Amino acid sequence: MSNRVLQGFILVCLVWASGQSPLAQDNFHENNRRWDRWGPQIERWLTIEDAILQEVNDLRAARGLSRLRPHPLLSEIARRHSHDMIERNYFDHITPELHSPDERVRHRMGDVISDLAENLWMRLGALPYESPEETAQTIVANWLSSPGHRDNLLEPHFTHLGVGFYGSDDGLHLRATQLFAFMSGAIEAVAFPQP
Repeated sequence: MSNRVLQGFILVCLVWASGQSPLAQDNFHENNRRWDRWGPQIERWLTIEDAILQEVNDLRAARGLSRLRPHPLLSEIARRHSHDMIERNYFDHITPELHSPDERVRHRMGDVISDLAENLWMRLGALPYESPEETAQTIVANWLSSPGHRDNLLEPHFTHLGVGFYGSDDGLHLRATQLFAFMSGAIEAVAFPQP
């Protein structure tokens, strides 16, 4: 075996063992370390996230589909992406460093998810004085009016959902991210055991 082939094999083994691609090892998390600087609106944002999950599950149940289980790590990843889009002023499934939703999830969770989809929502301008439930209804209605987003909301084989909502300090820039995932119960029990 040539030296170059051997070096390539060792690199592949190291990447496989670390669970990360070389792309995922650049400054992705350095740019997202600021996410814990939530500010005074955090309780409202978390309540909106819960209301979005409830709205999605009510919608699915009305159509005879299974409810999606909330997944805290998916929600954290979604929240970080919403925060990152606000902080760095972009709106895209792909970060400025070219990290896809799949890469962001695999970087944190490894290969336990076999299928993944993402919905994004944005609003420029403050929310009217709506309840979290009314905000969630507005966001989900916007997603339902888009065929691709609607397909994600109503995909029968998804099992889990993470929701991340974030707004700028002045409340004029808002983002919501949904991460839909398929994860079998056996994989979930092994990868994320309950204490």
